[in-house]
Amino acid sequence: MKLLIIFSIFFLQTIFSKSYSNEVYELEAKKVLYKNDNQIVIAEGNAYAKDNMGKEIFADKIIYNKILMQINTFGNSKFLKNNTSITANNFSYDLKTKIINADKNVIFTDKEENKFYFSKLKYNQLKEYGKGVNLKAYFKDGSYLDSTSAKIDQSQEIIHVDHGRYTTCSISNNKNFCPAWSLKSSEIKHYKKEKKVVHKNAFFRIKNIPVFYTPYISHPDPTVKRQRGFLPPSIKTLSNIGKTINVPYFIPIKDDKDLTITPVFYLDEHDLIKTSYRQALKNGFLNIESGYSKGYKKINKVKNRTKGSRNYLFVDYENNRKKILLEESIIKFKLQRVSQSNFLRVNKINTELFKEDVRTLENYFEITSSDASRFIKIKAGVFENLDLPGSNKYTYYYPDGYFSYNTKIFNKYNTNYSSYFLNQKFNSDQAQSKIKNKINIDSNQKIFKKNGMTSQLKFNLTNNNIYNDNVTNLKNKTNIDNYATLALDTKYPLAKITKDKYQILSPRIFFKFTNGKMKNVINNEKILNYNDIFSMNRIDSDNPETGFSLGHGFDYKIKKLDVSSNKNIFTTSFGIGQVLRDKAEKNLPIKSSLNNKSSDFAGYLKHSFYGKKNNFEKNINKLSYLSEFAQNKLTLKYDYNIDNNFKELNRNYFDVSGSYKTFYSSINFQEKANAVGSSRSSSITFKKLISDNYYMKIESKQNLKTNKYEYNKIGLNYENECITTSLLFSENFYFDKDVSASKSLIFSIILKPFADDISPDLTNFIN
Repeated sequence: MKLLIIFSIFFLQTIFSKSYSNEVYELEAKKVLYKNDNQIVIAEGNAYAKDNMGKEIFADKIIYNKILMQINTFGNSKFLKNNTSITANNFSYDLKTKIINADKNVIFTDKEENKFYFSKLKYNQLKEYGKGVNLKAYFKDGSYLDSTSAKIDQSQEIIHVDHGRYTTCSISNNKNFCPAWSLKSSEIKHYKKEKKVVHKNAFFRIKNIPVFYTPYISHPDPTVKRQRGFLPPSIKTLSNIGKTINVPYFIPIKDDKDLTITPVFYLDEHDLIKTSYRQALKNGFLNIESGYSKGYKKINKVKNRTKGSRNYLFVDYENNRKKILLEESIIKFKLQRVSQSNFLRVNKINTELFKEDVRTLENYFEITSSDASRFIKIKAGVFENLDLPGSNKYTYYYPDGYFSYNTKIFNKYNTNYSSYFLNQKFNSDQAQSKIKNKINIDSNQKIFKKNGMTSQLKFNLTNNNIYNDNVTNLKNKTNIDNYATLALDTKYPLAKITKDKYQILSPRIFFKFTNGKMKNVINNEKILNYNDIFSMNRIDSDNPETGFSLGHGFDYKIKKLDVSSNKNIFTTSFGIGQVLRDKAEKNLPIKSSLNNKSSDFAGYLKHSFYGKKNNFEKNINKLSYLSEFAQNKLTLKYDYNIDNNFKELNRNYFDVSGSYKTFYSSINFQEKANAVGSSRSSSITFKKLISDNYYMKIESKQNLKTNKYEYNKIGLNYENECITTSLLFSENFYFDKDVSASKSLIFSIILKPFADDISPDLTNFIN
C-alpha cells in the first residue's frame, strides 16, 4: 500500500512538473528582487517576462510566484501570444488553469485585429475563451458592438453578447455616442467564420427612436459582399393596389453567379413573385429578371382594371470577343417582355434592367466590331411601343447594319465612307428597306495669315435607295436618289486676351448647295436650333435639304479668371444665326421655318458664374448630394427662336440653376408658339441644406397651358456614411389604363452596407 501511494505521488509530480515546465518564465527589468529561495521574483521598471512557448508579458511591475504558479502585473500590463493580445491596468495569470483575470481599461485584440474594450475580462488562454463586462467592440470592418456582458470564443470564432447594440456607423469618442442607426437586441451572436450576425428580440432604431421590432433577424457582417439570406424588407402602399410587403432572399450560387427571389405580398390583391439572376462571364455578363402575378382579385369593382395574369421577362447579355469581324468585337442580346402595358408602372417595378416610366421594349441581337479605321454594326430585333394598340405597336428590324471607314487623302482631306442598310416592318402591314451610302470629305482649315480668317471646304455625296411596301402617304414603291452637297464654312475670329480675361467674337458664314429635288417633309417635327445653321444636313439623312442656302450668324465668348488662384470667375457665351435661301421651299418642315426664304433666328445664351467654395470637400465623396452645395454657382442656359421680323418668339427654352451657401434651386421653362407648336410648361426643383446631413427637396411640374400639375413632391432627407433616410410626400396626376392619380407618404431607410431599403409606409396618415 505504501509503495502504491509513493508511486502515485511520484506519478502526479511527474505530470505536473511536465505541465508546469512549459510555463517557466525569464524576467527582465530595471530592478529584480528574489524572495523565498528564489521562489518569488519581483521585477520593477519596464518589466518583461517571456516563456519558451512564445508568451510575452509586459508591465510596470511583475510578480512571478513559482510556488502558487501565478503571475501578477501592475500598471500598463500586456499579455501577448501570437496575434492575440490583452492590455489592462492589472491582471493575474494562473499558470495551472491558464486563466487571465484582467481589470480596468481592458483591451482584447483578436487575430483579425478587432478590438474589444471591457471593464473586466476573464480569459482562458488555453481554450481561447473569455467572458467580460461592459463591452465596446470596434471591428476592423467598421462595425461597432456594445453590451453589458459578452463572451468571446476564439476557437469557434463566435462572439456572444447580452443586451447589445450593433451598428456599422462611424464611432465617435463621445461617451454619449448615438449612431444614426442601430439594432438593439436582447442577444447578439457574431459568427466570424460564417461572417453572419444574428439578433434576437431586436429593435431597429433611428438615433434612439425605435422604428420596428422583430423577434429574429440575421444579416452578413460588412466584410461580406455575397451571402445567402434575407435582405431588408420594405413596406409600401401603391395607389392602385394597396399595401405591399417585399421580402427579398439572396442566393449566391457560385463565385460568378447569384440569384435573388423576392416575394411581394399584397394585402388586397394576388401576390407577385420576382426573380433576378446575375452571372459574370469571362469577358461579359448575363442578367435575367422575371416576375409573375395572377393579376387583380377585384376586376369589376374598380374602374379601368383589366383581366388576366401579369408577367415580365428581361434578359441582358453582353460579351467582348476578339477578331469576330475586326480586331475588337462586342456581342449583345436584349430581351424585354411585359404582358400588360402598365404592369410595371402600376406595381412600381424598377429593376437594374428596366424602369417603370420606359415606354418602349427592346428585343434585339447585335454585333459591333472595330479597329483603328473601321467600324461595323449588325442588328436585328423587334421594338414594342407600349402606348400603341394591337399589332401597330411592333416594329421589326431584319436586320439593320452600319459600316464606316476613315482615312486621309493626300494628308489634307479627312475622308469618311459609310454605308447603312435597314429592313423594317411597322404599323402591322407596312414595310421599308433602305440602303444609304455616303462619302464625307473635309479639307484642312485654311488660315489667312494677314487677317486671321479661317475657311474650310466640305463635300458630301449621298446615295439613298428606299423601297416602300404599303407605306402610308408614299406613292412610289422604289426611290433612288443621289445628292451631292458642297459647302464653304468661313469664320472671322476677333480675339482680345489679357491676363485675367479672354474674349472672342466669331462672325460666321456657311454657304451650302445640294442638288436634287426636295421631298415633301412639311410634317417633320424638326425645330431649328443654332447648330443647324452651320450643318451639312439640317433635316435628316433620308431627306437632305436641297438647293442653295446661306447660314449666317456669330457667337461670342468671354471668360474671366482670378489670376491669383487661376480659377474661373465666370464664363459667358451667346450666339444667333439665320438661314437664307435663294427661294422658298414649301416641302421643308413648317416647324423649322426653313420653308421660307428667311428662316427664324435661332440663338442661345449660356452663362456660368463661380463664387466662393463651401466647406464640404471632406464629405463630398461620402455624401454625393453635397456636390450641389460645394460652390456658390449660377448656371443659365437659354435657347430661343424668334421670327425674322423680330416681333414674336416662337420657342423659348430656359433653364437656370444655382446654389448659394445652403440653398440650391433649378427652374426650367419651355414654350412653343405659332408654327413651332402650342405648349407651355415649367418645372422647379428646390433644395435646402439644413446641416451636413439633413436636406429638404421640393419638386413640381406644371402644364401652364391647362394650368394643371403633373406631379408635386416634398421630401426631407438625412444621409451620412452609413444610412440614408427620406420622408417623401408625392402627388401624381397621371391617368391611364390600370393607373389613376395618387398620393403617397413614404418613409424610406437605406442601410448603406446592406444596400436595399426598408420603407415603412405612412400613406394611411394622409388618406
